[in-house]
Amino acid sequence: MTPRGQGPSSLEAVATYLREAIGVGGVFTLAELRANASGATQSDRRMRDLRAMGWIIHSRKDDPTIGMGEYRVVFIGGMVPIPTVSDRVRREVFDRAQNRCQVCGYAAGETYPDGGVVRLQLGHWVPKGQNAEKVDPSNLRAECHRCNEGIRDKKRSVVTTEAVRARVLGLPAKSKKEMAGWIRSQHREPSVPEQAYYDFRQLPPSEQAAILDELERSIGLN
Repeated sequence: MTPRGQGPSSLEAVATYLREAIGVGGVFTLAELRANASGATQSDRRMRDLRAMGWIIHSRKDDPTIGMGEYRVVFIGGMVPIPTVSDRVRREVFDRAQNRCQVCGYAAGETYPDGGVVRLQLGHWVPKGQNAEKVDPSNLRAECHRCNEGIRDKKRSVVTTEAVRARVLGLPAKSKKEMAGWIRSQHREPSVPEQAYYDFRQLPPSEQAAILDELERSIGLN
């Protein structure tokens, strides 16, 4: 908190600028941050502090579409530090998950169908508020950075055992067999159409349009 009688702290100034002037999806540079966040000092360190509070701020390392020296706000967190997790507990969680995302099944260091490299982060089985006093190791799970950020962004409700059981056991026989294989291996390979779509998305827009036109003509839609 800011001491009484003083202006906003450097961290608060950076958070306010990013929240109000940049917003989710917005791009900025450190120079812009220093120039526009009143009283902001050590901007790069302040961003590290915000990331520790649940903010997601990407650089070119995370997203190749971002320009050199630019950053993008992906998720706006709070202003309360998230309880830290020791390296020992982090390692135990990842070892327990066999270094695979427990949402999508991809392993650390593997390549997504669209070419990105999988990085693991800690997530929760049951979402915890940022004001939680301590971390419950039994509630931690391994998540790749895409699933981790996607779950935060969607803010979806927590799935229940009953709902999952009903959906799994209600699948057609062929799908049940496929599902059993995914669960046993803790990994799901993309289908042929999915892989083709991921590859398609890497093409320039003009080439995408040409292929889409040919595809629709081949099935009588054009």
